[in-house]
Amino acid sequence: MRLLTIALLIVVARVAPVRAHDEATPVIVDTDMALDDVRALALLLNTPDFDIRAIVTSDGASSPAAGTTNVLRILRFLGREQIPVGAGRSLSTNPPPWREQSETLGWRAASLPAAAEPVAEAVAVVRAALTNAPGPVTYLCLGPLTNLADALRVDRELRQRLRVVIWYGNDGDWNGRRDPAAVRFVEQASVVVQAVARDAQVVPAFDEGLLAEIRAIPTPAARLIARVHEDERVQQLVRQGHLRLWDETAALLLVRPSLGKMERLESGRWRLVAWNSDGARAAYLELLRTLPARDTVVMEHFPFAPVDLRADVRPFAPQIVSRYGREEWKAVLLTSELHRHLGTYSILGAKMGIRARELLGASLDDLSVESFAGLQPPLSCFNDGLQVATGASLGRGTIRVATNGAARCEAVFRHGQQQLRLRVKPDVADRLAEEIAALVRQYGGLTPGYFDSVRQQSLRHWQELDRSQIFETITEPEP
Repeated sequence: MRLLTIALLIVVARVAPVRAHDEATPVIVDTDMALDDVRALALLLNTPDFDIRAIVTSDGASSPAAGTTNVLRILRFLGREQIPVGAGRSLSTNPPPWREQSETLGWRAASLPAAAEPVAEAVAVVRAALTNAPGPVTYLCLGPLTNLADALRVDRELRQRLRVVIWYGNDGDWNGRRDPAAVRFVEQASVVVQAVARDAQVVPAFDEGLLAEIRAIPTPAARLIARVHEDERVQQLVRQGHLRLWDETAALLLVRPSLGKMERLESGRWRLVAWNSDGARAAYLELLRTLPARDTVVMEHFPFAPVDLRADVRPFAPQIVSRYGREEWKAVLLTSELHRHLGTYSILGAKMGIRARELLGASLDDLSVESFAGLQPPLSCFNDGLQVATGASLGRGTIRVATNGAARCEAVFRHGQQQLRLRVKPDVADRLAEEIAALVRQYGGLTPGYFDSVRQQSLRHWQELDRSQIFETITEPEP
């Protein structure tokens, strides 16, 4: 089968089965560890919708050995050391002239932790990842196709375990020319390959403005990108417009296929005819702001599939998860179970807790919280959401409720030396209070009819209230 040159991923939906909301897509990442590979890895490792089953290195921008060392540094920095790593074989052809830059720029010993652990061969890691994955695997290749071809030479049946191969390359670009025999072998193995290669003139630059915005994001993934671009030589490449969003294009389209518009040619090939550059930039920053995933303690997984939800929640779950993300969904879900009913103020507390973690770059259990919602319902319901969303709890002594002053939906969050005070915007708070008061007047108090209507109202508020818009930061007065 001739290699399909496709500019990407809407086609994935045509070759891959629809997955349930609670299933992360298994992915193997194959990288030659240039700087754009590092950025693409940071995006993917910060995205909970993807289960990175393995990372292998190829002989391209970096040597497999140097690339592997730097992959291990990344995984240690991000706390993802459980991901298997494999080193590919060296090629007999001369290395590219930019190899020294790829292997040394941004990797100062003081910047990222060293990692010199021995690793397995890439072929063994790829075979194990494909064999043990719970379903078909997406193979994201950011360098030459050497490792995939070598694995298929050993076991041609592995192709049955591949959902699709997404490759930043094509027949004529550098990744294709680096190992053309691997390209031919993968073609002949009848593997579905979606080759992503864009004209250098239309690939957006990784510019100073984007780097400045990344530096302002406090998450570990954003800090990783900032650190590997601290070197003055890297800074010069950024200023010159040399660095571009090459491999990030594949990562972004994997995560957000709607960013590209594809056209199918008569030859059967696909080409990219439109690219939402502004949307891609926004998605880039959004992915870096994504919080680390909340793991389960007793449950095997969180319910996302509509069949696992109450009938009135079922129609809205996909939209809520899509708009606000999996972490807010989990927080509101657990809050509602703890609180024993769907309530606007408990949902507000969960949304504020998630927002505080985003702004402070905090993982679950990293924050201490002081709430000003008091101890009298309905405002005190806010406290349940704060506890669940942040992991701060009365049992661990990491949350307290102030009882002096008027009760209000406001809280102070502390993370190390950082402190953040958030409150619900006054106009939002007034509107919500009036809506709830209207239900009390309508039903004459806390009757069954009142709670039925509160549930419907709270479900609407869950959908409508965007955590990035309903809170304001309060500047602490100078001592």
